Amino acid sequence: ANLEEAVYYLAWEEGIFVPGRGGALSLTGGHQAQIPSSTIEPIFSGDFTLEFWVNLSQDPGNNAPLISNHGRISGNSTGFTLEMPDNNSVSAVFGTGGSPWNAINSGAALIVGEWNHIAVTASPGDMIKLYVNGELKNSGTYNAYAPNSTWDFALGKSINYGGESNSVMDEFRIWSHIKTQEEIVAQMHSTITSGTDLVFNYTFDQDDDGTL
Repeated sequence: ANLEEAVYYLAWEEGIFVPGRGGALSLTGGHQAQIPSSTIEPIFSGDFTLEFWVNLSQDPGNNAPLISNHGRISGNSTGFTLEMPDNNSVSAVFGTGGSPWNAINSGAALIVGEWNHIAVTASPGDMIKLYVNGELKNSGTYNAYAPNSTWDFALGKSINYGGESNSVMDEFRIWSHIKTQEEIVAQMHSTITSGTDLVFNYTFDQDDDGTL
C-alpha cells in the first residue's frame, strides 16, 4: 500500500542495538585494521570470548579470514583465525603448537548482505565453542593457545597468508572470561560501554581518524 502524504516519525527502543545503524567498520579491500600482537597475545593465552557483528559485502571465496593472526612457525601451527570455507560457513581454527590445526565449523552458511553475530569462547584445558546469532553451532576440546608474536591480529585479512574478506563489522568485543550462551544472547543486541573483563570494545561510532 502507498503511504499517504504526511509527516512520519521513526523510532527505536532506547538501548537496543541494531548493527550498522550508527558507525561501523567498512573493510572494502586492501584494508589495514589490526591489534598489535604484544597486546592480544596475553589475552588469548587465557580464557577469552570474542564476538562481533559482520555483514559480508561479497562472496568471500575459499578460507577467507574474518579475523586472523594464524600461521606456521618452523612448521608448527600457531595463533587463531575465524575463516570462511568455500561454502560460506564459519570455522574457528586454533594452532596447536604442532603440525595439525584444531578447528570447529558452524555448518550453516552466512548469507551475503545479511548481518550475523559471531562469537567464540576459548578456555585452555577445556573447550572452544562457536556461536552464530546466539546459537551454539559447534564445540571441541582445547588444550592451550599456541602463541604467535610474529603477526599482528588483523580484522578482515590474514597478514601472514595474504587473504582477505570484504565486509562491514560492528560492535567488536573481546572479554578475558568465558561468556555463557545466555550472556551472549542477552548482550548481542545491546550497546556496551563497560563491563567486567571487557578488554576491547570497538563500537566504530567515533570519527574516522584512521585509528580504532
